[in-house]
This record gives sequence, C-alpha cells and structure tokens, in this order.
Amino acid sequence: MKITKVLDTDIVDVFKLGKELLNFYNLMTARNDDFVDRISNYVISTIVEEATSGYFIETDDGKRIGVIIYSVPGDRKLFSIDQINIEYQAVFFKRYVETSNLTNNEKMIVIKEMDIVNGFNFLAEKYEILTQNRAEIKLLYIEPEYRGRYLSKPLFSFFLEDIRGKGFTNFFLFTTTEYNFHFYDKIKMRNLETIIYTKVNCPEFLKYKITLPLKCMIYFGSIKEINL
Repeated sequence: MKITKVLDTDIVDVFKLGKELLNFYNLMTARNDDFVDRISNYVISTIVEEATSGYFIETDDGKRIGVIIYSVPGDRKLFSIDQINIEYQAVFFKRYVETSNLTNNEKMIVIKEMDIVNGFNFLAEKYEILTQNRAEIKLLYIEPEYRGRYLSKPLFSFFLEDIRGKGFTNFFLFTTTEYNFHFYDKIKMRNLETIIYTKVNCPEFLKYKITLPLKCMIYFGSIKEINL
C-alpha cells in the first residue's frame, strides 16, 4: 500500500470514490443509473467544493481504494470553480428533479439528502464559534473489501502532519457514515452532537430501503488528544 497526494487533475477519481461512499444504489428499489449519477455528482460537489488538499491510499499496482479530502483555512482550493461548478450542479439537479418522472423511492432519497443538509446546517450554525479557523475533513472513505485493515490510519496520519505543519491543532468533521463512527471514537475524537432521524420523526423512510436510525453527527478532534 502507498499514500499519494490528490492533485487537481484527480477529480474524476475523487468523484468515483465519493459515489461509492454515497452508495445510492443500496437505497433504491429499482436501478436508475441516470438518477444515481446526477444526485451523486451534486452531493459530492457540495462535499468537496471547499477542499484544499487530500490523499489517496493505493494498492501496489496503483488501484486507488481510499481517500481523505479536507480543507485548511487560508489554503488555495484544490479544485477550480470550473471543475466543481456547484451552482450549475444545484440548478441542473433541481431541474432534473422537477422535470423527471421520479419514483416515490427516488423522491424519498432526495428528501433524505435534504434532511441531512438541514441537519448539517443546524450543527454548523450551532457550533460556528468552535469550528471557526479549524481544518475540516470533508471526505474519508475506504472501499468495503479493504476495511478492517486499519487503512484509514495512514490517511489520517498524513492529514494530521499536514495541518500540524501549517500551525493547526484542532479539526472537525460532519458525517452520516456509520462505519466511520467507531474509528472516530477509537482515535479519541469527540462527538459533539448527533441528530437522529427515527421511525417516529421520519416514518416515511420505512417504506423504502433507508435504514433507520439515520444520524447526522459533528466530531471534533485535537492533535494533542488523537490516538492512532
């Protein structure tokens, strides 16, 4: 295994791994490649829009099996406006939702993503003072068949060395990715708050393949406390 830096020319691979992370097919009752591509591109664009750096983990034969993407205050954005074009992605996806004959399942997936965005916005506003001038992890992903081998640790180590060298000691992240919760807890990050969507406040999700409870979480970490 080896660690390589994410370059601005690597946006296709970042989107590919991000799409695997989102795994919308797992939520769908019928396959719709067009819907998955459009919603994945929109969601990933919002995640990496402010990113300034990142690293891949690769197999010895060069297959990229994981990635960490993050932002550091004051650094230049990793991807250009032309590459991300979040406003275009937002308008494009909104028009697609309004004009396409989406199934109820697909509409519910869109609602779920809107709920997550609203949850993150609430947490961002509530903890604004704590997260100001802090590094933020935007995306952390390891392909499923490679999990359990502690491959997130070297990615995290490179991230920590980078922000330490730039004078930052604290960082945070927002997540709904359940398989990462244990890792964050184990390395001594602190879960500041969790918003939980259950069968009580989101009963409509039970009609489809959306697993409840669904969580929106904010974690805070300090280099002095992290235990890798």
